[in-house]
Amino acid sequence: MGHVRAAEALRLSVLKNYPNITAEHIDMAKYSTAPLKYSSTSGYASLVRHLPKIYGSIYHALDAKLQSKIISKLNFLFKINSKKLLKFIDDFKPDQIVCTHFLAALPLKKYFGKVPISMVVTDYTAHKLWLSPFVSEYFVANEGVKKMLGADKDNIFVVGLPIQPSFFEEKNIEELKKNLGIKNDWRTILLMAGGFGLIDIAEAVKNILKEMEKINVVAVSGKNNEKLFEKLNKISKTDEANLIVLKFTDKIDEWMRVADVIVTKPGGITVAECLSLQKPLLLVDPIPGQEDANVEYVEKNNFGREVKNVEDLPELIKNVFNAPNYFSKPPRMPDACEEILKQILN
Repeated sequence: MGHVRAAEALRLSVLKNYPNITAEHIDMAKYSTAPLKYSSTSGYASLVRHLPKIYGSIYHALDAKLQSKIISKLNFLFKINSKKLLKFIDDFKPDQIVCTHFLAALPLKKYFGKVPISMVVTDYTAHKLWLSPFVSEYFVANEGVKKMLGADKDNIFVVGLPIQPSFFEEKNIEELKKNLGIKNDWRTILLMAGGFGLIDIAEAVKNILKEMEKINVVAVSGKNNEKLFEKLNKISKTDEANLIVLKFTDKIDEWMRVADVIVTKPGGITVAECLSLQKPLLLVDPIPGQEDANVEYVEKNNFGREVKNVEDLPELIKNVFNAPNYFSKPPRMPDACEEILKQILN
């Protein structure tokens, strides 16, 4: 998930640029009780996969009518279900806490005024749930997100979205292709189902292979969707086209670099990673709410577009291949992790 990748990006940036500082990346779900862990991971995934419209309705209703009583109840709920997390923090004795998910700040009331708590918003929008009385400063993607949280506030810093240091390294594309097993000069299409494997990209893969020739297709199922992984593997065995199937990869920046177009769910961090490499984006199945806003950001700037019917993918990809300026090229992004760490450490 995006907030996990954002936190890991910050840890890796500390490791790379500030070796004298100790940083721990903690997934709060692993330190929560079973009911809280389920509701914030598996329960969330089930809701957005099977009942996206209901999730969207809840998202917008809370954003429009969020009351202090709701925040108070959530604070209490997370406090009693996060005792292991709080014990870890007590033992670790941090000088700074950085949250990359709005839920992470909810049980941290006891540290308010004692340990600075920062919040990193990981989409191109901000729900009111990101606002917390315990947070000393916010880091956001752009001025539009700052405006949503409070344009007049001097504790909101526009830095972009945090992505791993590997995205800012110089790498030789031809060498990457050889190392990744791409042995021809055909165009490469990368399809990603998201960390939870929330979308069935198998049909998209079938359509692309059926309608396009002399292409490489790389499909990433997500490590939490075994059914999709198996479906993609079956396609790879029955089609003559070059199809590489991955469940998970720790070299995602390399696969993105060799891709000529990327088809993906529009998670905030995924979008930021693709834009940092200036890749054309075709976005599918956005989660109502935050991912709709990510699509809006991409389309507004002509960095890509949403595809509502997978049957349209081959034609759109051909358009991108045939017209180098079909989409605008994103500007080179600053390293948001470095900007965040500079602000915190100063």
